[in-house]
Amino acid sequence: MKNRESFLIRATTILRHEYRKVGYELPEVHVSIGFPSKRATSKNNRCIGQCWHGADQKNGKAHLFISPVLDGPGALETLVHEHVHAFLPAGVGHRPPFKRAMSKVGLVGKPTVTSAGKALKARLAKLEEKLGGYPHDKLNVNAGRKKQTTRLIKVECAPCDYVARVTRKPLDAYGPPICPGCSEQMVEAGKEVQHPTLALELKYATSTVRS
Repeated sequence: MKNRESFLIRATTILRHEYRKVGYELPEVHVSIGFPSKRATSKNNRCIGQCWHGADQKNGKAHLFISPVLDGPGALETLVHEHVHAFLPAGVGHRPPFKRAMSKVGLVGKPTVTSAGKALKARLAKLEEKLGGYPHDKLNVNAGRKKQTTRLIKVECAPCDYVARVTRKPLDAYGPPICPGCSEQMVEAGKEVQHPTLALELKYATSTVRS
């Protein structure tokens, strides 16, 4: 492919047929390389993709953005995640219908932090090879940033913007704490998420940290 967008558009066309096999119809969408509206370059819960749902657009087509910090495998996995948002009704977000759909198309993990399962990963690798490779080297947005040196590890809740700090030992033993605002599990700073904030997503976009 000559450029990144043509690669992703062609991949979308091919993947559309795969979704039909499991009962989902992906509508026509716009696909672009670009930063999500929030946390695009943040070290904390970086957003790597976003879907602005077609129901909110004048021409009825969703706008999907894939972050330039991703290379081929990551870009395709994120593309599939955004496809799921696009073919589900507006406002679903990462609720149960999303979880059911993501499982059917081969994504695994938490709905906000998905990755390709073994079978999907293999199919996406073949797809990238078929299309001649993703014509893009991931963008490094962390050059010159200092690493966190404090003994307390920062954890955040992206939907609520709630921040806390915990020590490494219990974090590794039990995982991040539960957010007191929304009762969702928080994420360690620096972990990628798929979408900016739940409020923004439900109102406009129907993200990871991959997510």
